Amino acid sequence: MIHLFFYLCVGLFLILTQTTASPYLPIPENSYDLTAICIFYLGIYRPFSEGISVIMVLGFIMDSISGTPFGLYITIYFWLYLGIKWLLQYLHGGSLITLPLVVALGILVENIFIMSTSAVMFPDWTLSMYIVRKIAYQVLFAACTAPLIIMLIKTVHLRLAGMIYGFYDKENGQD
Repeated sequence: MIHLFFYLCVGLFLILTQTTASPYLPIPENSYDLTAICIFYLGIYRPFSEGISVIMVLGFIMDSISGTPFGLYITIYFWLYLGIKWLLQYLHGGSLITLPLVVALGILVENIFIMSTSAVMFPDWTLSMYIVRKIAYQVLFAACTAPLIIMLIKTVHLRLAGMIYGFYDKENGQD
C-alpha cells in the first residue's frame, strides 16, 4: 500500500510539474508527456498488479485536465504499460542501453495514439512537417532525459522503502 502511495505521489508531482511549472523551467516548449515517465518506471521495475491501478488513476487525471476525448490517456497509458511488459520479455529494460530505446519507442507510440485520435475526430487533419519535427524532437529529448529521471525515481523509491521497512523492522523487534 505504501508503494502505491509513492507511485501516485510521483505521478501527481510529474503532472503538476508538466502543467504548472514547465513554463518556468528551462525545458523545451514542446516537451514530451512527463507522466509517461511514471508509466515507464512502473512497467520496467514493478510487477503488473502494482502498476495497473496507478496507471488508471493517472490516466483519469490526465483525461480530466487535458481537454482530450475522455479515455484517451487511460487507453494510451494502459497500452504503453502492456507494451512495456511485453517488450521486457525480449529486452532487459533496466539497463542503461535499452532504457532510452524503450522510452523513445513509448513516446513515439503515445504520439501515434494522439495523432490517430486527431485524424479520426478531425477528418481534414493532415500530418505536417512541423508535427513530424515536433515528434522527432520529443522522442530524442525523451530518450536523453527520461532515463535519468527514471533512475532518480528508482533511487528515491529504494531509499524510501529501505527507511520505511527499516523503521517497521525496528518496531517489530526484528533486525
